[in-house]
Amino acid sequence: MRYHRVAMLIIILILCTTTAHAVTAQYWVKITGVEAPSTFVVGKTITVRLDIQYSLPANSHIYIMILKIHPGSQSTVWTNSDVGIPRSGSESITYQASFQVPSEPGYTEYEIIAMYQTTPSDWWNKWIQSDVQTFSVFISRPPSLTLYNPKITGLNVSMDGIANPGWSIVTITRIHCNWGDGIEEDIHFPASHVYEKPGTYVITVTAYQSDGLTDNETVKVTVPLQESQPSSSPSQPSSSPSQPSSSPSQPSSSPSQPSSSPSQPSSSPSQPSSEAKPASSGIWIWLGLATVVFIIIMSVWIIGVIRDREEEKLLEELLSK
Repeated sequence: MRYHRVAMLIIILILCTTTAHAVTAQYWVKITGVEAPSTFVVGKTITVRLDIQYSLPANSHIYIMILKIHPGSQSTVWTNSDVGIPRSGSESITYQASFQVPSEPGYTEYEIIAMYQTTPSDWWNKWIQSDVQTFSVFISRPPSLTLYNPKITGLNVSMDGIANPGWSIVTITRIHCNWGDGIEEDIHFPASHVYEKPGTYVITVTAYQSDGLTDNETVKVTVPLQESQPSSSPSQPSSSPSQPSSSPSQPSSSPSQPSSSPSQPSSSPSQPSSEAKPASSGIWIWLGLATVVFIIIMSVWIIGVIRDREEEKLLEELLSK
């Protein structure tokens, strides 16, 4: 009889298990879509879109979780906050799962697990895993871009800078510049640009990395208005030669004056020579005064030194007595 009872219990357990699996097979939760960035910045908060479909009996619940499975130890990074809401029938749900990625660069692998729970009154009341999917994200550091102060020469603006990759396995692919006047181009440092007219312009430079990450910097430059004085100054000397041209016309009208005119030029060269003598004599006067002042200062200093030494000798004699 004992063996019969054991056999009956085993048969009942098998039937219950088969019935339970048959019941749960008609219910499911599926992950129908995952949208995640392929590359992301270290330490930042990433958002992953999850599309979920389910077919469940009344008063069921859905539990969705995202696990970080590589690198390092496994850890839960996100779970759905509406797990307590009852679900029934066949519907679709979209979640925006946000969580922080690791602070070290490299490939990180995540696993999505979709589970459900039927009515609590059911004896088979536990979380049933229904679907699993994985995705990976390349965690990287963005490039670093530094711009130096631009140099402005007329309408020409020259600019220098440096762009470095975020870490060792990536490279800078290109540097793009928007000069702020409608002109955009790829550049290499140092770069220069000629503006068509004066004004204030905002220059935007973007560094692109091989993993798709970017960094940009902006700088404001003011191209000054060109001065018009240099263009007008040559016209003034042109007017001065016109005056001597009128003076030769006067001697031609009076023939008696040329005899007296040569005497005047002979006196005019003597004036610069007479004026040069006072200038040279003034220099010698200043040199003489400077020499006298220097001798006086040195004499006072020497007298002071002698006096200090005599005072030191007297002080030593008094102290020795």
